[in-house]
Amino acid sequence: MELKKTYSTLSHMYLCQTVILACGLSAFCLALMYIGRGGMFIWLVLAVWLFILYFAARYFYYQKIEENISGDKGEEERRSDSGQYLIQFPPGAKLSVQLYDGSGRLGWLLEEKAFRQQIRYFRLERGAGATFCATVRKRQNWEISIRFPAYELAFSLKEAKGKEMIFENGSRTCAIRKNGNHDLEFYRDEQLLAVVSRGMMPVSWQEKFPLNAPVLAFTRGTEEDEVLVVALLAFFYRHDKYFV
Repeated sequence: MELKKTYSTLSHMYLCQTVILACGLSAFCLALMYIGRGGMFIWLVLAVWLFILYFAARYFYYQKIEENISGDKGEEERRSDSGQYLIQFPPGAKLSVQLYDGSGRLGWLLEEKAFRQQIRYFRLERGAGATFCATVRKRQNWEISIRFPAYELAFSLKEAKGKEMIFENGSRTCAIRKNGNHDLEFYRDEQLLAVVSRGMMPVSWQEKFPLNAPVLAFTRGTEEDEVLVVALLAFFYRHDKYFV
């Protein structure tokens, strides 16, 4: 239950931050009382306590989500929510994108493994199954290459303006667009592959996932299309400055 472990880590992180802030503030207040100047810093003390309450609330929030993720209904939810994934970005210096199904199981993982000579190397893994490699490099334009077991798929950035990025490979194209609801749409040869939206998720997810978390919904189920969408998703979150 990988997502449950992620929320457990987050809840303990906020608990540690709360304890550290509480101890630091207590020591600070005692020092001010000792030198007789505590009244001058009352507003600072109140502000710090607001931060403490915030971190404590986040701790209990993630604790509740962790408790709501149960393995008993995992297989049923995985089947009923097929094609929809919660997007998570774990903290770290390198880009990592995790896609979880409704049961909290890891469906897709994309990790940045290295950055050498203006080339970023990524590993894409589908659950515990197939593994793919992808690279993003900057030549005259940005290029995305995905290596499958028997062949390689490559697209170069042709146009990036307003709310659209268009990539091409000969006569074939793929695109990332923002619609009127600010959802992300992924296209290949003008056929919709997937949509990323916020605030819209299955009812069964709402008791255990943050309501405003991004959700990726595939509209086409071929493995090649899904790999392409995950690679484009990573490119968007790395280079979203193209969008206004």
